[in-house]
Amino acid sequence: MGVGYALAVVHPCCGNIGGGGFSLLPGDMERLQLHTKVFSQQETVAAIFLDEGEAFQVGERLVQEELALSLSAIARSGASAFYQGRIAHAIVQASEENGGMLTLEDFTGYRVRQDTPLRCEYRGYEVVTAPPPGGGVTVCQMLNVLAGYPLGEWGWGSVESLHSFLSAALFAYRDRNYYLGDPDFVEIPVKRLLSQGYAAQIREQIGERALNPQALHIQDMPQGTHTTHYSIVDQFGNAVAVTYTINSLFGAKVMAKDTGFFLNNEMNDFTVKLGEGNQFGLVQGKANQIEPGKQPLSSMSPTIVKKDDQVVLVTGSPGGATIPTTVVQVITNWIDYELDIAEAVNAPRVHYQGLPNWVLTEPFAVEGDGVWRLWEKGYRVIPFVSWGAAESIQGVSGGGWGVKDRPRVAGEAQGD
Repeated sequence: MGVGYALAVVHPCCGNIGGGGFSLLPGDMERLQLHTKVFSQQETVAAIFLDEGEAFQVGERLVQEELALSLSAIARSGASAFYQGRIAHAIVQASEENGGMLTLEDFTGYRVRQDTPLRCEYRGYEVVTAPPPGGGVTVCQMLNVLAGYPLGEWGWGSVESLHSFLSAALFAYRDRNYYLGDPDFVEIPVKRLLSQGYAAQIREQIGERALNPQALHIQDMPQGTHTTHYSIVDQFGNAVAVTYTINSLFGAKVMAKDTGFFLNNEMNDFTVKLGEGNQFGLVQGKANQIEPGKQPLSSMSPTIVKKDDQVVLVTGSPGGATIPTTVVQVITNWIDYELDIAEAVNAPRVHYQGLPNWVLTEPFAVEGDGVWRLWEKGYRVIPFVSWGAAESIQGVSGGGWGVKDRPRVAGEAQGD
């Protein structure tokens, strides 16, 4: 099972659902066939996701009876079916049999935390997003810095706009990796990080050339479809943005007997070892080190944008470390560059987090001689094909316009 963030104002695995399972489509098969060898090593997984040891074929049906039973139990009995019933016992037993550390007390003692959403302002719009340990601080910090630049005047894809965006991202990810973690365990200076004075200080450090990430990072700090996002607006104006994840593709790729679902590998979101990046290349600090009862730092950033107390945009995305930059680009595409929601969501994207020191770009995200000019400024620009899916809605009750992100190549590292 996964973890997630949901914002509100007041998925089964694959293919098209039909009687007796899911009819597998080519995209489903592309993902499943990549993991045939791994699935074959897990009896509980192979029984579901392989056909007598071989990969399923397009058009065949994937039937997940155990998952259906687990979901039905949760639907009937609520959270207790997962945290206290058969499912919890099955997971603990599988953990014990494989040298794991999970206990029944871990399940019965867990409580879902309901936190106050994080809010910031951007060009007269109210941005409501995920509080720590979610990715909203990174989103708001980038927007605060970008608010000081005439992005609309410079134009979408211009080197000037890209330089300001990449610089804002560099500082935001620097502060993310050093300061952010579970607020129950670490003191996070959210007010200072999101103050207008701090944004002005950052802009004063941004010159004409790319900044050196190594010089900016604190010296003692020795990168789809396994995360899912959906946005909803109903006829009454109620809005929901939900992002949830099992982190990597098929999570930890293990499954407790008779449960039907993969266990996540969220431990990778902690700082496992100072000075080394996780699967998304994020080199994180002491604030996010592993401790009992602690929630890992996440990039998940479900976001609702309001104007005059009315919902005008609901967005979010999977994509691991690229989630905050994806959300910021959807917002700035729509507000600054005045793209319609389909263009704002489907426009090619860029991503930069300082370490590793590469600017990741989709095809056509940098036009003309832009790539050469960015290299001249000191950026190391490379192509990248593993992005999220910023499913978004523009508008309020009665006038909402939903947009499904265009197909983007999904890779291994598409977690939260």
